Amino acid sequence: MTWRKSLKGRPYLHVEPSQKSRQALRDNLGSILNHWTRWKTIESVVKEANRVLRDSEMSIKRRGEVVDRLAAVLILQSWMEARGAALSR
Repeated sequence: MTWRKSLKGRPYLHVEPSQKSRQALRDNLGSILNHWTRWKTIESVVKEANRVLRDSEMSIKRRGEVVDRLAAVLILQSWMEARGAALSR
């Protein structure tokens, strides 16, 4: 927790998760998103990641941002793999 100043100069208490908490979340998501789980469908990976984020008590807004980013990465990855397969023919 730290005290910060808003744009209007008013102080407010800024709270962030601890380093240990952030690392635990990274580890949990990393186990879902590693190269050993590439056989899973995008829908199942996003659903599982959303469950982990919900269990971490992350706000709904932030969870939506994380899941949207995850979905975009997975869609881009599948497109790149399909393009690479088409080019190697």
